[in-house]
Amino acid sequence: MRIGRGDTQLRLPPTWQIVFYILTVVGFISYNLYERTILSRQYVKEIGTLKRQNEEHFQSTVKKMEMVNAQLQQRINSEYAPKDASNVKIYVYDLPPDMNFDLVTMQDKQDKFAAEILLHQYLLTSPARTTDPEEADLFYVPVYYTCKVMATIAYGSYFQQPDLLVHRALQYIREFYPYWDRTQGKDHVWMFLHDYGACMSFEWDVETPPPFLRNSIIISLIGDLRHKIPCYSPFKDIVIPPYVYSLPLFDTSKEYYEAWFKKPRSIQVYFRGQATPTWGENYSHGVRKQIIQLYADDPMFFLNSTDTESAAFLDEMSNSVFCICPLGFALWSPRVAQSVALGCIPIIIADYIVLPFEQYTDYRKFSIKLRESQVPQLKQIVTSISQAQIDDMRRELARVFKRFVYYRPELHVPGDAYEYILHELGARVPKYPDLSFDHFQPESTSKFHNQTQKKSTALYDPHKELVVDPSMVGAALHGNRNRDSRPDPFAQPAQF
Repeated sequence: MRIGRGDTQLRLPPTWQIVFYILTVVGFISYNLYERTILSRQYVKEIGTLKRQNEEHFQSTVKKMEMVNAQLQQRINSEYAPKDASNVKIYVYDLPPDMNFDLVTMQDKQDKFAAEILLHQYLLTSPARTTDPEEADLFYVPVYYTCKVMATIAYGSYFQQPDLLVHRALQYIREFYPYWDRTQGKDHVWMFLHDYGACMSFEWDVETPPPFLRNSIIISLIGDLRHKIPCYSPFKDIVIPPYVYSLPLFDTSKEYYEAWFKKPRSIQVYFRGQATPTWGENYSHGVRKQIIQLYADDPMFFLNSTDTESAAFLDEMSNSVFCICPLGFALWSPRVAQSVALGCIPIIIADYIVLPFEQYTDYRKFSIKLRESQVPQLKQIVTSISQAQIDDMRRELARVFKRFVYYRPELHVPGDAYEYILHELGARVPKYPDLSFDHFQPESTSKFHNQTQKKSTALYDPHKELVVDPSMVGAALHGNRNRDSRPDPFAQPAQF
């Protein structure tokens, strides 16, 4: 094709080439526009998906946190419908004897863990027992876990068999009774009295309790708020005193106890027990070792860390004014109950400890509570206490000691340890038994435990200032706690 005239004519490409070029450009532009449109649509779709996922995750997170907060608030304020000990109804499961009675040895009956056996016997004859499970407020699972622990430790098999025993008990009550599945165990009561309670372990290998126990009420000796894991929950679990054996405490006459608590005592400050066992330098956080190092040669102190199995232990304690009760592997110590029952003023040394029946018992009136870091000031604190204050503390010991004693179950002594356990159980009757807190996802449950432990630990901060002032002994040496208290159900004046 030519355009123009003469020499000025231009030679143009053939028509088909022009058309080809135009179509190529149009095609290129169209392809780019199409590709961009597709990418844009994919981008919008992906962004929409991500936004939707994020929104769902956000809503899920908000919902979980609302559930956690509601759970926490409900547990604190309206979780329970308290009942008086005289009104609470407890159904005791009838388990096969190889889960309880067949495990008992003579040693178990005399051991500090014997409350596992005694409480079961007491409940079988208690007015609180009901044989109709449909009218029961609570269900007691009488599995003798601690008896099994002591037997398996003796034979070197540790905790596998006791764990299996607990799982067998759960399997049994779920197979033959409908009540566990109705509430996921929320109205069920278990007893775990070994060192770390429902964690079923030693300190150096602490684990969380089995998930199925998360809702249940746990009776144990441990009131330990140090761990982030829930070995003890202050909102549902019960701390009880250990059993004190070989005490002449079956005579309940007024004259007997007046003579017992008023008798002269020749030992000022007493401690007998292990201080540096071969299985760990961190035993007792070094508290016992420090006590021996600082006061072994002081005539004011009667200390013995070598002959720890002496038969004279309880006699020496009953002849002492003050008895040192430091932590051991766990925070709790049988010495607190022993001291109270024998009229010796306990000096409790353990940070973050919750003591037996603490909501009903003002420990400031009959004991001294020190931080673990205050061991070097121990003598100064004791010598600052006047004889009048000592007399007041011993009178209070005479008033409260029965709640630390497990009498023979058939005696039914008012105000003894069994009665206080019933009061604690009555306060934990679920208000909404069909609402189980085990329905939450693990992450939300974990956050709940962290929140409750943080709140509880704040109530028991051992690093708050303690004023060492003779005029403030008792109240000041226990720190400024804000723990809620309940009226003492067996309040009565001292016998003398």
